[in-house]
Amino acid sequence: MRIIDAIWEKRNLGLVTQEIEIENDDSPEKVEKALKESDADYQVVKAPVARLDLYSLLTEYGFFFAEASIRVSHNLKNVACPEMIQRMVDRISFSEMSEEETDIMIENIRQGMFQTDRVILDPFFTRKQAYDRYILWMKDEKERGAKLFTYKYKEEPIGFSCMKETKTGCFYPVLGGVYNMGKALPLGSAIVYKQLDIAKSLGGKMLYTFISSNNPAVVRVYSGAGYGIDSIKNVFVKHTCEMKE
Repeated sequence: MRIIDAIWEKRNLGLVTQEIEIENDDSPEKVEKALKESDADYQVVKAPVARLDLYSLLTEYGFFFAEASIRVSHNLKNVACPEMIQRMVDRISFSEMSEEETDIMIENIRQGMFQTDRVILDPFFTRKQAYDRYILWMKDEKERGAKLFTYKYKEEPIGFSCMKETKTGCFYPVLGGVYNMGKALPLGSAIVYKQLDIAKSLGGKMLYTFISSNNPAVVRVYSGAGYGIDSIKNVFVKHTCEMKE
């Protein structure tokens, strides 16, 4: 079991936040002890699948299910892109994000380009909190060495990816998506394939990321692009303070 004091969420969400990552061999007694000892305002528990004993315990302690977090990976070999999508991929370019393009990313986040994560779907939080959380998250990742890339279609920015190398040759797209103006075109699938091109251009041998069960369309796209499922964890959350106005 890993217990993480998510101090960054105090700034992002204004709440003392704790994350608990449960392993397969953690007993209900061990988990219950951790829950009793927590004094966080916002608790996030990530539990392995097929642990109904733990799910029942979490329900007793006031947690509710928020999403399934699915880790997927790709070995960057034998990428088979459908011809129609490949034509779109070939028309999309990518480059490291400029200051002007950073402002475009921030504006699109504030306009609601993300709509399916557990924070924005949680009625406890305001949309401003959810959007600010993304913006601050990207700022932190860049300061820690991640690269922000802009996708362009016909020279117009249509999306972004935040990519970092977690170990030699292993890349993790922390966050990315299509801007609202790009959603009028079928660019979502093309960007997932273009993400593989970025990893290859950086010398990558493997790429992994996490997708949410709250967005079935994204799950289908990653599956179709040849990503395999590595693991699934069910995410439960609990609030122990008053709702923000």
